[in-house]
Amino acid sequence: MILDQHGHPLNGATTKVPGIDPGTRRAMGALFDIDEMEESIEGVANDAMPRVAFSRDRKDYISDKVSMTFAASGQQAGTADTATLHDQQLKYEQSLFVYACVYAIASNLAHVPLTAYVNTPDGPEDQPESPLQELLDRPHEVMNQEEFIEQKTMFLLLAGSSFTYLERGHGEDTMDPRGEILEMKPLRPSRMDIMPGEGHGGVERFEHTVSGRVSKIHPLNMAWTRRSNPNNDYWGLSPLTLIERTMQIDEGVEIYNHTALDTGGVPDVILEAPHAMGRGKAGRARRQWNQHYRTGRSGGAIVLDEGLSARAFGVSPKDMQFHQMSEITMHRILAAFGVPPIMVMDLRDASVLANAKEQRELFWENTVMPLGRKEASSITRAIHTDPRFPREGGWGVRFAFEKADFQRKDDAQIAQAARDNYSAGLITLNEARQDLGKEPREDGDELKQSGGGFGFESLSFADAEPKARVLPHASEEFKALARTSHRRLVAAWEGSFLEGYKSFFGEQMNRVISRLNAHTNKSSKSRHRTDDFADEDFLAALFPGVEENQELSEKIGNIFLGAALDAGNQKIEQLFPSGIIEALSEENDRMKSLLLTWEKKSELINRETQQGIRDILVEAFQLGSTDDTVARNIKNLFKRYRIGTEKSRTTRAEAIARTESQMALNSGSFEAARDAEASGVKLFKSWLSSRDDRVRPSHSDLDSFTSKSPLPLGQPFPNGLMHPHDPAGPAGEVINCRCSLIEIVPERPR
Repeated sequence: MILDQHGHPLNGATTKVPGIDPGTRRAMGALFDIDEMEESIEGVANDAMPRVAFSRDRKDYISDKVSMTFAASGQQAGTADTATLHDQQLKYEQSLFVYACVYAIASNLAHVPLTAYVNTPDGPEDQPESPLQELLDRPHEVMNQEEFIEQKTMFLLLAGSSFTYLERGHGEDTMDPRGEILEMKPLRPSRMDIMPGEGHGGVERFEHTVSGRVSKIHPLNMAWTRRSNPNNDYWGLSPLTLIERTMQIDEGVEIYNHTALDTGGVPDVILEAPHAMGRGKAGRARRQWNQHYRTGRSGGAIVLDEGLSARAFGVSPKDMQFHQMSEITMHRILAAFGVPPIMVMDLRDASVLANAKEQRELFWENTVMPLGRKEASSITRAIHTDPRFPREGGWGVRFAFEKADFQRKDDAQIAQAARDNYSAGLITLNEARQDLGKEPREDGDELKQSGGGFGFESLSFADAEPKARVLPHASEEFKALARTSHRRLVAAWEGSFLEGYKSFFGEQMNRVISRLNAHTNKSSKSRHRTDDFADEDFLAALFPGVEENQELSEKIGNIFLGAALDAGNQKIEQLFPSGIIEALSEENDRMKSLLLTWEKKSELINRETQQGIRDILVEAFQLGSTDDTVARNIKNLFKRYRIGTEKSRTTRAEAIARTESQMALNSGSFEAARDAEASGVKLFKSWLSSRDDRVRPSHSDLDSFTSKSPLPLGQPFPNGLMHPHDPAGPAGEVINCRCSLIEIVPERPR
C-alpha cells in the first residue's frame, strides 16, 4: 500500500496485505488473536473497516507489523502524496500572500552568508579559504549560494521537507556514500519517496522519480531537513497544511468576486409572478434575464412580462463581510509563516508602518534565524560524511547573521551614535567625523573641545563644552583598594561555583543515564524503537526541563546568593564604616529579586545542555544507533563539560563559574548600593576595569569617562548596562568581563 505524507492510503493504491507467516503467527498467538490483527491491518489499509482498540503493547506490535508487511510486499510507507504537494505548489503560484511570505523568508535568508567554520578552544573560527567554503559558495555548477539557499528554503516552507542530493562523483551510483562531496543540489519534494528501513534514521533509501525513471539514493547522500510534525516520522509539516481551510475560504471569496465582476455585480434574483406560469413562459423569462445580466454585460434594460417582478436572492458580499474575511485570511497566512505585515508591504494600517522596525526585528529573530539554524544544522550533518570535514575536527556550517542587512545601522543611527559618543567624551570629533565618512580637522583630536569650527554644524553636533559635574571623585588609591578587594572576592567564590557546577553536571549525567536505562529496560520487555530518538516527547522524558531547572536552583542558588551577600555587605562596610546602613540578609527583598533573576537566566544553561543531548539523539536516529552508543555519547558530552578535552583550554564548567561569580559579586554590590540609596544616601558610580591589555576597548573607555564624570547610581552606562555583569546585559558585554563597580558618596552622612 502507498501512504501519503499524512500516513493515509492514496486513492487507487493496492491494499492487499500479505498473510503473516506461520512462525510469526505461533510466536505472537499468545498476545492476541492473529486473525483479528490481520483483519484490522487490512481494514486500516482499505480505510473501510472501523479500527479495533488494542492495548499499548498490541498497538505497537500492529504498527511494526504494518511496516514489515509493507516492506515485504515492496510497498512504500514513506511515499509522499504528490497530489497534495502539487496543490501546495499551486497555492504558491496562485495566492499573493503565500508567495509573498515564502519569498520574504527565502530571499532574506539567502542574502545571509553561509559560512564554514571550525570549533576551536576560543570558539568557532571561520574558514574562508577552505574547500568547504568553496563548496558552499558554489554548491552546484548551475547554482550559486543564494540560489541554493532560496530554493532549499522554498521547498522546506511549501512541502515541510527539503531534500538536497550530495553528489560524490560516482556517476549514476547514488547508493555509494563514500568519497568527497562535489556538489549539492536541492530536489523537488514532489518527486521524492522515503523508503523506511533499518538504520540511518529509519530510512533504507530515498527514491527520486523523474519522467518514470527512479533513482535510488543512499541516506548518507541526502541532506534531509524537516519541519516538526508530530503525526509523521518522515515528512515535515508545511504551514500550508495548517491553513488549508483558510486557503479554501480565500479561494471561494476570489471565485465569488470574479463571478460578480463577470455579471456586473448583479445578484441572484427570484422572478415572482402573481399567478402560476407555465414551463414555457417561466423558461423564457429566465433566459431573457440571464441573457441580459448573466453573460458579462454591464448595464442594459429588460422589460418583464406584465405582473413579473425581480427580487434579490441570497446575501450580498457586504453582508457576508468578504472584506473583513479577506483580511482575516491574510493574517492567518502571515501567522502560519511567521511573517509580519510590513514584510509583505501591507501598509493599509498606519500602525504597521509605525512599528516597521520592531516588526522587521521580530521577523528575523523569530522566523528567519531559527529556520537558518535548522538549515545550517542539516548541512553540517551532511558535510560530516565527507572525510575532509569530520565531526571530530569541529567542522560546521553557520549563517553569518552578524553580517546580515538587518544588523547594519543606517546613516541616521550611525550619526546619532557618533553624537552620543562625542557628547559623552568617549571619542574625539575627528573620530566621530571618521565614523560619518568626513575628513579630519587639524584641531579635532581633543575630547569635548569648546567652541565651534569643527565642521559638524551640518550634522547638528554640539561642540560646546558640557557643564562639568561638581562631584568628589574617588582617589586612585581608593580605586586600587576596590579593585584588589574585588579580585579577592572573585578568587574566593569562583572556586565554589566551579565545584558546584562540576558536581551538578556529574549528578545531571547520572539522572539522564538512569532515565535512558529505564527506556532500555522497557524496550527489552516490549520492543526497541530507534525512532524514539527523534521524538521530542522522548527528549522531554530524558531531560525534563522544569525538573532540571529546579535541581540547578537547589545546587547553585545558595552559592550565588552567598556570593551576592558577601559582596554587598563588604560594599556597605567600605562606604559606611560607621554602621549607619544595615547589613543585607537573605530576607532582603532586593536579594530575593536578584536570586529570582539568576534562576531565570540560569535556565539557559540547561537549554544548552538539552540541545547537546538533542543533537546526540538526532544523530542516533539518523545512524540507527543503539542505546549503549547513545549512553556513551551522553557521558562524553558531560565529560567535556566537567574536565574538557585535550584541545580545549577552558571547560564549560569553568566558563560558567567565572561568569556567574562575577555576576553575583557585581550584582550584590550594586543592589547593596541601591538599598543604601533607598535609605536617603545619594550615590554615584564609576566603571572600574582591570586596566590591562585584555580589557575590552569599550570598557576601558567607560573607565576613563566615568572616572572624570561619575553617573548617578540609577542611570545606565553608555553601553546600556546598570553595572558590570548586569544580568540583563547581552552576552557580548558580560562574558569574560573582569570589570567591577565603584560607588561614590558625595558627602558622607554624619
